[in-house]
Amino acid sequence: MGKRIGMPVIEDCLIRVKQAQPQVRAVDVAERWRNVADAFVCRDEKVSGKQIILIDDVCTSGATLESCAAVLKGKGAASVWGLTLARESYN
Repeated sequence: MGKRIGMPVIEDCLIRVKQAQPQVRAVDVAERWRNVADAFVCRDEKVSGKQIILIDDVCTSGATLESCAAVLKGKGAASVWGLTLARESYN
């Protein structure tokens, strides 16, 4: 999307290091948060001082976006915004 609208894209910076079941299969919110705990790392300083936009297909509890944002902020991102294409409702 970034390339399509002329925004810079930082590729291969945020990577998943822990495989987990898809969030939509988690039983409850607590399981979704445990599912993505320590699941991502930012492997370099390319994000330092940058305003980052994360794009995810579906937001269930927000745990994945929050986990990614924390890692990016830990590497110096000035701000992290999350955009999703859909929001799943859950009980």
